[in-house]
Amino acid sequence: MKLFQLILLCFILGACGKMLEEGDAKVSSHYVSAFTSSDPTFDNYKNDFEDNYYQETGLSINTSAININFVDSIEENSSFIAVCIIWGNRKDILVKTTYWDAVGEDTKQSIIHHELGHCALGKGHNNEIDEKTGRPLSLMHSNIVSGTMFMSFFEEYIQELFNQ
Repeated sequence: MKLFQLILLCFILGACGKMLEEGDAKVSSHYVSAFTSSDPTFDNYKNDFEDNYYQETGLSINTSAININFVDSIEENSSFIAVCIIWGNRKDILVKTTYWDAVGEDTKQSIIHHELGHCALGKGHNNEIDEKTGRPLSLMHSNIVSGTMFMSFFEEYIQELFNQ
């Protein structure tokens, strides 16, 4: 029961971290260049993002220079699930291990597509919602789109992510 409550709390409070760039006062030096490669866990997610980009736009995109890795915490006292950090030419995505381990495959896809939206496409947050249903209209919403929502509206989210 406690695990269920923890997962529910993560869904309610979970949010993407702000895209952090060099010079941002919130970025501390311990974030930078801790990784020289990605955790192989994320290879298929990066490939799915590239494939979806190609299918939607007819263009290729390469995410190999973006390192994605697990961390135990991102910022003290934060509810961030994942964050894209940009330092000059370097781009890293940090994913909170405890959250990743607690969610399903579809939510993992949503998280990585969202963070690559920041790091690979340079997109910011878009907090528009459908006024009738309360559904986020963008995968780039500051609160992570649930896996169920992501898959239910997959084509709309992918089209919005890659074409706007």
